[in-house]
Amino acid sequence: MSTVQRPQATLGGENHLICWPDPTILRSSDRSHGGCRVKYVLATSAVLLASPVSAQDWSGTWAGMAIGYGAGTYDQGDFEAGQEGVRVEVDRAIVGLHLERNFQRESTVFGFDVDISNGVYGMRPQGTGAPWWSCTIGDCVVDITAFMTIRGRYGWLLNPETMVYGAVGLAAGKAEGGILDSLQEGSSTAVGYTVGGGVSRMIGPNTVIYGEINHVDLGTLQFGAGDTPGEDVFDAKGDFATIKLGANFRF
Repeated sequence: MSTVQRPQATLGGENHLICWPDPTILRSSDRSHGGCRVKYVLATSAVLLASPVSAQDWSGTWAGMAIGYGAGTYDQGDFEAGQEGVRVEVDRAIVGLHLERNFQRESTVFGFDVDISNGVYGMRPQGTGAPWWSCTIGDCVVDITAFMTIRGRYGWLLNPETMVYGAVGLAAGKAEGGILDSLQEGSSTAVGYTVGGGVSRMIGPNTVIYGEINHVDLGTLQFGAGDTPGEDVFDAKGDFATIKLGANFRF
């Protein structure tokens, strides 16, 4: 079978002679068995397999807001003295602001973010009993009025428009509560940690929507006086989780 030869082309760093059968003398029995044709197809397939999938640009500064829900539990008491109080279930709808800075290296995206939002709230009514510290004088309350997180993030692109990521960092919150209308009522700022993860979807060149779940532990929340005023503290220990949906915009 006669073939028509063409100039050489460089594929994957090697020179390949590109040729195909001369259509003027091609017989039907040769249509699928031309050696040059097979070589050309294999070389082209190798180039396509070696080519990386083009990725969207996720880098830059992004800002937006999120809505969600948080829930958890806190145990009140004078823990230094070993005196237990009531257990308070906390929850609340959450609304917050979000700022992040991303850097991208091929299919990985990393950076940091800052979140500011309201926190969770819970109350046991006056008269609720406990092993030691009952809600005798007033309601037993845990109110995290606001909290913020500063996290490092690392993500992987499942495809050019979809990223999964994990995040870990510091969490700080303003807490109020204790046993209301008593010496055990008070407020404080608590610092702890947060860890979580989520999925982001790019729906436009500068618009991303996301959903994420986080665990937040602010450490011990200090309220008012404990068993020995001036020495012990009436406080609460616990944690909560949040689930959020949000949107970010690049600027």
